[in-house]
Amino acid sequence: MQIKEQKLLTWPEPARNTERQKNSKRYCQFHQSKGHDTEKCTHLMNAIEDVVRRGQLEQYINLEIQEEPEASQPEEEKGEMVGFISGGPGCGGESSASRKSYARMVGTTQETETPRRRSRPAAPIIFYDNDVSKVRHPHDDALVIAIKVSSFQMKRVLIDSGSSVDILFWSAFERMRYDADDLLPVKSSLVGFSGGVIQPEGMISLPVTVGNSPRSSTVTTKFLVVRCASSCNVILGRPTLNSMKAIISTYHLLLKFPTESGSAEVRGDQPLARQCYFSTLKGKVLNKRKTRVSEAMLVSRIAEREDEGLRPTPVEELLTVPLDATRADRTARRPHESIKGKF
Repeated sequence: MQIKEQKLLTWPEPARNTERQKNSKRYCQFHQSKGHDTEKCTHLMNAIEDVVRRGQLEQYINLEIQEEPEASQPEEEKGEMVGFISGGPGCGGESSASRKSYARMVGTTQETETPRRRSRPAAPIIFYDNDVSKVRHPHDDALVIAIKVSSFQMKRVLIDSGSSVDILFWSAFERMRYDADDLLPVKSSLVGFSGGVIQPEGMISLPVTVGNSPRSSTVTTKFLVVRCASSCNVILGRPTLNSMKAIISTYHLLLKFPTESGSAEVRGDQPLARQCYFSTLKGKVLNKRKTRVSEAMLVSRIAEREDEGLRPTPVEELLTVPLDATRADRTARRPHESIKGKF
C-alpha cells in the first residue's frame, strides 16, 4: 500500500484475533487481524477521508474521472405570479410585521425539539391503481367530501390546498343555529386569486371529524365565516389538512391521512362535485342577467316616467334638432333664431 509507505495514516496496534476470527479467511491489513476485508474496513475509510481533507492525497484524486460541466441552461422567463386564496390569521398572524417574520422563517434554520416516538410506526400512505376504479375518467373534478362539523353532518365540503384558511359559509353557519354573537372578531381580510377582497364576519372554533371510526381524525378548526354566495358549505384549507397530515390526490379523488388504526381514506363525491361546479357557473350567469335586467328596467322607468305635477313649459315654439343622423330618437329642442337673438 503506497499510503502506508508514505506514513500518512496513524496505524492502530495489531488486534488480537478471537477463536472465531482465527478461522476466518478475511484479513484486514489496517488492523492486521482477521475477521473482515481491508476494502470493507470502515475505520480505514474514515482515516483516508481525514487525509484527503488535509489535502495530502491530491495526486490520487486528480486521477479520477472528472464530471463534465453541466451545459448552461437558459434562464427561464419570469412571468407574473398567480396567487390563491390568502389572508386570515393563519400561522403568519394578522399584523404586517408578523407576516413578514413568518415569510423570513422559511430561509432560516430552526432548532426543533425531537418529536416523541410513536408507540406504533405510522402506516405508509399509498395510492394504488385500483383507487381510481370508482372514478369516471377523464375528469377535472374538484375533491368534494362529507365531514362532521361539531354535531352536524356536512356535505359539499371542498378540499383546497391552495387556501391559507378554513372557510365556513354564512348559509351553513346559520343552518347550524349559530349567530353573530358566537363569532370572534377578525381584523384581516381574505384576498382571492383575482384580487377580490372579502371581509370575514368573524371566526369560530369548531371540532371537525374526517373519516369513519376507528379510522378517523378529529381536529379543532378555526373557521373564518364568510357571507357570500357559494355552492359549497365549507372549504378545508391548509391549516386543517396539515394538522391531519392529510395527503390529497385529485386524480384519484381521494383524501388519505394517518390514524392510530392505520391509513384512513375519504373518497370524493364526483357527482356532487359536478353539481357544485355547474351551480357556481349558473349562479354567475344569473347574476349577470339580473344586473342587465335591472339596468334595462331602470332606463325604461326613467324614459317612461309619468309627469308628476306641473312642469314649466316654453313660451314660444321650439325647433327639434337631430343629434344623431342614424338615431331618430336622439333629438334636442332649441328656440328659433329670432328668439335666440334676444338673449
